[in-house]
Amino acid sequence: MADISTTWTKDLGIGFRDFHIQVSREVLALEQRQGFDKNPRTIVDRRFDVPIENVKQFGIIEYAARADLRELLIDILARLEKRSPVLTGRYRRSHLVFVNGTSIEDIPINPDPDATYEFINVQPYARRIEGGAAVRIRRSRRGTKSVTMAKGFRGWSKQAPNGVYRLVWREAQTRYGKVAFIEFRWRALEGGGTVMGFAGGGKNRQRVRRDALYPSIRVRLSQGGRAQ
Repeated sequence: MADISTTWTKDLGIGFRDFHIQVSREVLALEQRQGFDKNPRTIVDRRFDVPIENVKQFGIIEYAARADLRELLIDILARLEKRSPVLTGRYRRSHLVFVNGTSIEDIPINPDPDATYEFINVQPYARRIEGGAAVRIRRSRRGTKSVTMAKGFRGWSKQAPNGVYRLVWREAQTRYGKVAFIEFRWRALEGGGTVMGFAGGGKNRQRVRRDALYPSIRVRLSQGGRAQ
């Protein structure tokens, strides 16, 4: 940190908290000279948009680039397409975009910052490509049972053995998690078909037909986060 000229000592005549604020400004100025957001959001002691002067003694001051919502959505879709296994190309072409639960043709030029966006792959084998974890139920001689998660099974495709949606979700979380809520989940779709599965436990466990589930990534800007 050679560019940060201030070093705190008791001889400065200022408390550590004031020193912390001073250095955070210097670090921000340094990063902005290298291209960082000129008007970032502040995160002070894990609270968004709080003045840095409110930081607690030995607290945390962070700066987060404001989200350009359209660029965020385009980036997630591009990552899904890049990680998609390709045999016929059908899976890669089946990443649909939804706004507040309604499918749209393409990412809007000016997306609504208050809307919820979701990427879903609607191919029937999308779940098998994603892989996952299985539930293992053990029963003792006394009739008690324990439920544990078995080791996750790998994805169906050798081109994407660790799945697609979970990996892109983790990447998006790392890059945009400060300014957007991004979650991976399994999603049922209206008219999306059904599959055979199990319901209940013990003597009541039986095979039933249930809605098919599809991998999805859900996105919405965090409170106060607006496309700039």
